[in-house]
Amino acid sequence: MSRYKKEQISKMVIDPNTTDMIATYPRLKEILPKGSFVKDVNKQIQYMAWVYDYNSPAVKEFSDITRRKEWAKATVGLTEKPNFELMLNFVSTVINSRVWTLICSLEATFEEYAERVNKRIEDQDSGKELDVLKAVEIKNKLINQMDDMINKIEALYNKLFAGDQDAVDEFDEAKKFRPEYIAAQMKNK
Repeated sequence: MSRYKKEQISKMVIDPNTTDMIATYPRLKEILPKGSFVKDVNKQIQYMAWVYDYNSPAVKEFSDITRRKEWAKATVGLTEKPNFELMLNFVSTVINSRVWTLICSLEATFEEYAERVNKRIEDQDSGKELDVLKAVEIKNKLINQMDDMINKIEALYNKLFAGDQDAVDEFDEAKKFRPEYIAAQMKNK
């Protein structure tokens, strides 16, 4: 089934040559979308392993994500578009959980900074408002750090999705899965 040697595949998180993914990797049940049927779940997970696992030999061979996705679809026999929620769960839980955690943390920090920039800057000891120049200086530093965070967050999304800009764009459209939404929900608890 594969053009790659067993030694190359053994470095991957999940062996994409596995025919029954859920039986072989029972914890994959946790990433299945709740309340919806996923057609050809084994083929979809195989495809995702080939495309998004950084240790996949296909990632090294096909640096162009479009060619890699085409090759992976043909290799596993996937005929339809992969389930986005399954893919998001796969990359954020199985492949890049640390990257996802960092994105969520940076998004939460960004939200805290945004709140701070929009409030009066007061002296921590006396509670009195700082003079205008000092307050503007502090806010300016926060805004510059926020700009740096935006760049880091965008780079992390690219890393999370292994350079798949289509996946990043689809993720941007699915607002309910955005880390800033998660950060806001956590804040409300």
